[in-house]
Amino acid sequence: MKKAERELAQSQRLFKEFLDNMPSLTYIKDPEGRYMLVNHTWCALTGIEESQAIGSQDVTLFGSEIAHKTGLTDNKAMLSMQPMVYEDNFALGGGDLRDYVQHKFAIRDANGDLMAMGGVAVDITSMKETQQALELSEERLNLAMFCSNAGMWDWHTDTNELVTNDIWASMLGFTLEELNEQFPLTVERWHQLVHPDDLNAVREALTLHMRGETESFQAEFRMRTKSGNWKWIMSSGKATERDGNGRAVRLLGIHLDIDGMKQLQSDLEEARDVAEKATLAKSAFLANMSHEIRTPMNAILGMSHLALQTQLNSQQQSYISKLNSSAELLLGVINDILDFSKIEAGKLDMEYTQFQLQDVLDHFVGLIGMRAREKHLELLLDMDTDIPGALKGDPLRLGRYSSTLVTTP
Repeated sequence: MKKAERELAQSQRLFKEFLDNMPSLTYIKDPEGRYMLVNHTWCALTGIEESQAIGSQDVTLFGSEIAHKTGLTDNKAMLSMQPMVYEDNFALGGGDLRDYVQHKFAIRDANGDLMAMGGVAVDITSMKETQQALELSEERLNLAMFCSNAGMWDWHTDTNELVTNDIWASMLGFTLEELNEQFPLTVERWHQLVHPDDLNAVREALTLHMRGETESFQAEFRMRTKSGNWKWIMSSGKATERDGNGRAVRLLGIHLDIDGMKQLQSDLEEARDVAEKATLAKSAFLANMSHEIRTPMNAILGMSHLALQTQLNSQQQSYISKLNSSAELLLGVINDILDFSKIEAGKLDMEYTQFQLQDVLDHFVGLIGMRAREKHLELLLDMDTDIPGALKGDPLRLGRYSSTLVTTP
């Protein structure tokens, strides 16, 4: 007898220890709703001692409102003799309102008659909060994708499964249902829709990223739309999972419609080409005209210079000198136009030779001095002694630009 009592006591201790170490609230009530057993978790969360709970009903421990609420489900579980599982929320021990999954079940005796009711309440508050945060995050992601008109794709490389969203399909003029019906649910869908001329570049970029040789996957390519036209798409993605060898087993990314941007880029390039051709034509025209004018102008300069070497009276000397001076100035203007046209065409060649600065200045004074005297002006030239006399550069343009600076109002 004593052995049987010891074994019974040991069995009861094992059962009680097992229940007390369960993280969920565990309890047993008799058919009248009096607690027969509660575990440590139940006591800790309710703030009620075990000795106080045993033999008491919910109305005594928690008040009529909670007692009525729990009594309905207790009675249903005992009357139906079937287990019940449902979600509930309540505050225990003066704490915050928390979510629970309640498991209630009838306990029968050896004859199958109702003996008691057992209950287990699992706190799922953290799980619910995580689920709500996940749903909110997914909602925000979907909103961001919608606002940016970004098509999402998710590729599992081990199964080749390709998941795409509605926007991915609508970019090509399909509904998601149409796309799923007409094309495989694998990466082969991508291959069938990408332009053949772009497919190898896309595959290469994907392969490099899958091997971990690039930080992300980036590619621009054309895709066939429902109407049969081609649309430019920019795809960006990144491996979110890799195997032990570092190879990507899952890639997640987006598609952006850049067809309008590509068309604008093409239009701008075409407009640039037209503008460049027009500029070249204008420069060629100016260069040609300048050359055509320079030829007779050089003849005028040469003849007037020769005429000045002959015996002339003072009036003739004045006329031809003015003619020579004006021709020099006009030639300078023509040279400036020619230089401008060469600059636009990118063909301006600067001379680089050794010359004496004094020679350039003497020619400058001789050219400008006559015009200064005609306007009753005194032309003075003051040169710093630190300036070297021998220089390297383009003496002709230096003289011409000096004349332009002085004569331009």
